[in-house]
Amino acid sequence: ATLSAELGVPLTPTRLPLGEGITVAVDGVDPSGQTLVEVYARVGVLRSSQLDKVAKDILKLSLLSASQTVSVRPRIIMAFASEEALGSVRGWRRFTADTLGIELRVVELTPETRAAVEAAQSAQMMVGVA
Repeated sequence: ATLSAELGVPLTPTRLPLGEGITVAVDGVDPSGQTLVEVYARVGVLRSSQLDKVAKDILKLSLLSASQTVSVRPRIIMAFASEEALGSVRGWRRFTADTLGIELRVVELTPETRAAVEAAQSAQMMVGVA
């Protein structure tokens, strides 16, 4: 099932305001703006630069949560494509997400989607080798 189906709300990529004319892109936002989702589509263990991207997403989501002018704090989720990727988020990154109330979870991929993600990752590694 998709994350949208699991949550029972449609999720749409959206640009949200931070303030002072600044906006940021979010992978998925429900129509009420009460659920914000970032997706990290990587199968396998994350490397240092990939963990830096996760840390930036944690910062972005926490800033969005703090800047929202609503009475109820939005639900914030970072979804990962594999248990290995999620398990890579340790130490201060995990502590920060936990402290800020950001849910870290795995979304099950269909075998076809998993194969496509793995093929894309292999292609990226081949480009890096050349």
